[in-house]
Amino acid sequence: MNEVISAPGDSSNQNITISFHGQQWDEPVLHVMRPHWTMIVIRLLQIVILSCLSLFAWWRINHYWPELLSEYKLFGYLAILIIAFIFSWWQLKYYRRLRAYITDRRIVRFTATFPITETRHAIFWREVAKTRDVTSNFVWRAFKIGTVEISTHLTEGGSEISFPYVYYFEDLVSYLDKIIHYSKDSPDQIATVKPFVAKPRAIRYKENGEKRNIVKLKK
Repeated sequence: MNEVISAPGDSSNQNITISFHGQQWDEPVLHVMRPHWTMIVIRLLQIVILSCLSLFAWWRINHYWPELLSEYKLFGYLAILIIAFIFSWWQLKYYRRLRAYITDRRIVRFTATFPITETRHAIFWREVAKTRDVTSNFVWRAFKIGTVEISTHLTEGGSEISFPYVYYFEDLVSYLDKIIHYSKDSPDQIATVKPFVAKPRAIRYKENGEKRNIVKLKK
């Protein structure tokens, strides 16, 4: 399913909107953060590797003590596979449900909570003290994948939204800084902010006839 985000004031797509639970009636969505596909690939690979090691370890244990564990041999293999399936299911669900909506007034992050519930965490731009783009090493930075962190004023108790595996995370943090600056110093300029597009800067915004600030996101 393709989602289309229209910038505030773009009348060409007034009927095409993205909505989320708790959204205010006049609150436009400028971008939807979703984790890069490398997140689920890495986590599923970790489960596969750990499962294979566990199966091998159980096989070796049964090889050394066949008489002692003969009655539990099949049960052990089955238990490892069931646990691996549960962890894989949970990681897939967490990956699919993890998202953050960036609007003209706040960021709202939704996270799956085991087994079936979902939590929501929101921070208004006027509360933000700082933003950071974080990556563990230069390899991830080269692939433009990292973590976006948004922190509130410490004097108010402190709160933070951290979103991992964000594509073009450095550009997105710069984009957020611009929104934060406008929200605090020039609120009237918020309406001029274009939706963010996770693409190279040279092709981030295309002009087709008249200039339209439209972003297509794959849900």
